[in-house]
Amino acid sequence: MRKSISSLLLLSLVIPGISCRTSTPEKSEPPLVQKVKAFRAAKAAKDSTLTRSMLAPGAAQWFERKEGPGIPIKPSGEGVWSQWDRYFNARSEIESQSVDNNAVTVRIIEINDFYRLIERPATPVNVTYFFDSDERISGILVFRAEGERPKDRFDEFKAWAKKNRPEDLKELMPEGEIVPTLDRAQKWRVILNEWRQAVGLPVVE
Repeated sequence: MRKSISSLLLLSLVIPGISCRTSTPEKSEPPLVQKVKAFRAAKAAKDSTLTRSMLAPGAAQWFERKEGPGIPIKPSGEGVWSQWDRYFNARSEIESQSVDNNAVTVRIIEINDFYRLIERPATPVNVTYFFDSDERISGILVFRAEGERPKDRFDEFKAWAKKNRPEDLKELMPEGEIVPTLDRAQKWRVILNEWRQAVGLPVVE
């Protein structure tokens, strides 16, 4: 997924910034699963005081592979995709979870306006939360299992943009990767809706 369209989940947080529906932690659930759900709920409620208390110093995030130092997670739980996720109205819901020693992996189903714009259905994403010895979140890995990339029309859009909006495409995807800033997200919506109209698809508001 890297920091690109393949991480959309973009993503994020939880993929940081994504609004979510998280069931209330059940007492019968493993303590670390309860902590994950409480963390997701605190982020959804924008309770930065609580999220800060649940993060270990130096907590980081990775996409696809847990390699290198990762991307620092802000005390609020915000990540690099947060503005993007808010702008595109990202929603996610936990489908299942599992515990392996000091890590919890949840499988979430997410949807957002960007997916709608490129005709991608709700998509499964896996998120692993790593905990330190004090049961604080020390890292978050967002990844997809092989075979879990739903069909969409993104390649079709890129072919159209390469022909009709080459400079815009270059700005939006320098080196072939999405840069998830708010200004670019706004431009993505405009150019994707232009493409949708060109191919006879309804505009996504």
